[in-house]
Amino acid sequence: MGLTYQDLADLNDQALAWLNAVANVRIHGTTHEIPFARLALEGLQPFPEQVVYDTSRISYRRSSRDCLISYAGNFYSVPAAYVCQQLMVKETPDGDVVIFSSEGDEVAHHRLVTGRHQRAVRPEHYAGLRAVASRSKRAGAVQTVPPPSPLAEWLAAPLVETRSLGIYDELVEGIR
Repeated sequence: MGLTYQDLADLNDQALAWLNAVANVRIHGTTHEIPFARLALEGLQPFPEQVVYDTSRISYRRSSRDCLISYAGNFYSVPAAYVCQQLMVKETPDGDVVIFSSEGDEVAHHRLVTGRHQRAVRPEHYAGLRAVASRSKRAGAVQTVPPPSPLAEWLAAPLVETRSLGIYDELVEGIR
C-alpha cells in the first residue's frame, strides 16, 4: 500500500521519522557501519543560511482576446494590455498562479483555482480592453482564388484514351 501524506511538510516529517527510527540505526550494507555513528565522524557543517530553491512549475500560454489564459483546465485573467501575447505562467508551491510578460514583468497574480472550467477574473484587468481591441483590429484572413481560365483547365487535363467497354468483355472471355 502506498504512503499517504497531507502536504510536503507532512511528507518530510514522515521521511525524517523513518530515517531516525529505521534507516540510520541499522548497519549499512555497504559501509557495515551504523549511519548515525558514522555521521559524527563526517564533520559536516550546516549552511550559514538556508538555501531556497524555486520549485515553481513554469509554462507558457498565449492570452486570448478576452484577457484570459488557459492553465490546468481553468482560466485566469490578465490586463488588457497583454491581450494575444505569449506569457509565462508560474505555479508556485504555495498555490499561486503568477503571470509574467515576455520581458519578465509580473502582470497578474491569482490563487490556483481547483476543479475544471473555473475562472479567476479581476475586473480591473478589463480596463482599456476596448482601446486595445480597436488598436489591434485586423482584417480576418481571406483567401481569394481566381477563377480558372477555360484554356488553363484544358492544358492541365491529362489525355485519356477513349475505348469501347466491349474490349473488357473480350478480355474477360479470354481469361475463362
